[in-house]
Amino acid sequence: MTPLPLREFHQSLGASFLDINGSEVVQNFGDASLEHRALTGSCAFLDLSYRSRLVLLGADRQKLLNGQVTNNIKELKPGTGC
Repeated sequence: MTPLPLREFHQSLGASFLDINGSEVVQNFGDASLEHRALTGSCAFLDLSYRSRLVLLGADRQKLLNGQVTNNIKELKPGTGC
């Protein structure tokens, strides 16, 4: 199983974990109403690093992807994202 990069941080906040497709993810922090208040009343981020990535190959990959999303893909340098 691939460990969660911020495991110690999440664990210090009372997180419980589970395995999704070989990657460790936060299951919850114990109280759904407190989690909801924290997410809606403050600033939060969700670690979705366990999700898959898309790889496009071919000469027209940039044009295709630029037409499918709202981000400006044409301005990105190789290996970067937005």
